[in-house]
Amino acid sequence: MKGHGLTPFRADQLYRWLFNRLVFDIDQMSDISRSDRAALKEIIDISLPDIADIKGSKDGTTKLLLKFSDGAMAECVLIPMRDYLTLCVSSQIGCKFNCKFCLTGKMGFVRNLEAHEITAQYLVAKKHLARSISNIVFMGMGEPLDNFGAVVDSIEVLYDNVGAAFSPNRLTVSTVGLVPKINRLAQSIPVSMAFSLSAPNDEIRDELMPINKKYPIHKVLSALRAFPVKRGDQITLEYVMLKRVNDGIAHAQELAEKIGDPVRFKVNLIPFNFFPNSGFEPTGENDMLKFQSTLRSYGYLCYIRQSKGQKIFAACGQLGYFAMKRQPIDNRK
Repeated sequence: MKGHGLTPFRADQLYRWLFNRLVFDIDQMSDISRSDRAALKEIIDISLPDIADIKGSKDGTTKLLLKFSDGAMAECVLIPMRDYLTLCVSSQIGCKFNCKFCLTGKMGFVRNLEAHEITAQYLVAKKHLARSISNIVFMGMGEPLDNFGAVVDSIEVLYDNVGAAFSPNRLTVSTVGLVPKINRLAQSIPVSMAFSLSAPNDEIRDELMPINKKYPIHKVLSALRAFPVKRGDQITLEYVMLKRVNDGIAHAQELAEKIGDPVRFKVNLIPFNFFPNSGFEPTGENDMLKFQSTLRSYGYLCYIRQSKGQKIFAACGQLGYFAMKRQPIDNRK
């Protein structure tokens, strides 16, 4: 605002109109003078991305396919639970890391999302549903820490008390284990942290998640042991359950010993969610319960995540299905 000859107070006013009142027409911002409204229309664009498609599931999950100004598309998902509503946002279009159990990796990498394109997912979702969003998880398309600057900028916007006013215990960043970026994030901004682990040893993880060859499990766990958490909070280890790959009792025992810290870490077991030509099958319910029981016997908090939105390809590991179908991706990197 100062750079364009307007008073800094106009920034707070504009921010409140966007993030509190969900008003995106400058002419409707009645507490801003007419002359300043005219000036604002000349210098900024506050239009939201188009909703290219909406998919709803019987379990209440809603997936939005958003089309940005250059025609590129990304998906975000609203997931209702009993007492709260979680928004899963994307940080990239496509992904570089090609985790074998994740459909987004099949897209390859198209581009990073800019900070305003990340926060726009929150604004579009809130405006579309006209409901309060309780939690935000950076678990959509892409690897958040590979788009570090834009992700941190977007989090700062979402934390700001004038607008969305999220707190770190309601915003979670998930990573495949980019150790230098984990260390950098620890010095940058407070967040709740999740690590996509999905294997009890490097041999299995090398096959499932190629990034493990660069940052093996022990290096990531070492970085996470130094990551700041509030007293009583824990870092989440996400473990996708794959039938006859990583889901045996021996795997659970090895995992418990590998983690070695039930105070700092808890485990979320995630049922594998189908996508075409994945080559994997989901672990059966009984085997998941045995795996959970084994980890609990070592003192770990261990939960089985309820999968929602599977039929609309909105569950964990399924994002990108409609984005691939609706946009050209011949500019993959």
